[in-house]
Amino acid sequence: MPSYIRTLEEVFGKGNVHLLTLTSDYDHIGTSTHVIAASPRKLDMEDFVKTIQGKEGSEMTAHVMPGERLQHYLNERYSVVLTDDYVPVDNLIAPIFEERFGYRNQ
Repeated sequence: MPSYIRTLEEVFGKGNVHLLTLTSDYDHIGTSTHVIAASPRKLDMEDFVKTIQGKEGSEMTAHVMPGERLQHYLNERYSVVLTDDYVPVDNLIAPIFEERFGYRNQ
């Protein structure tokens, strides 16, 4: 995911890529399904948050990671910019399989 986000930032610019998570505990988002919103124009994420908050007092269904926190998240993780000639997907997702299924040296 960090490589995908970095690649989108190259195309759309920093500040135009947003990570939506299921939790506001950004230090522990873990391996899960996330939504990444990107646009060549600025997105009104505050309006989006108001919409997903729904009725007063209801639980949030998604959380938008603040831009500064997203950059901190990306800086803590290995990432490469993906291109037509370089997309090492197998290498990038290997840690997920190792985490879920363990590593067996045969």
